[in-house]
Amino acid sequence: MRQEMHNLKIKHSSRSQGLDGKNQRDTSVGQLDMFQELQERTDSARNIMVFNVEKSKSKKVKDRVSHDKSQILELLTKLDVEPVDFRVYRIGRTSSLP
Repeated sequence: MRQEMHNLKIKHSSRSQGLDGKNQRDTSVGQLDMFQELQERTDSARNIMVFNVEKSKSKKVKDRVSHDKSQILELLTKLDVEPVDFRVYRIGRTSSLP
């Protein structure tokens, strides 16, 4: 993360060097873009994606979510990662659910 921030700062400073007053707005927009990118990276820094998790056959959403959480908890335990409070989301087409 620190390296990415450093790279973004370098990228930004190279863009802003040699700018005159006419391009002040472009510099402000560039800074805003940089800070938004850093915020998005910070927000998602702890996200993980897990593929090929077996789908629950339950028709109840609550049961499916519980099944997914237990599968992820089992995986984290096997990886010797202490789980913290987490949420699970299925990505993909809902028509693929049972």
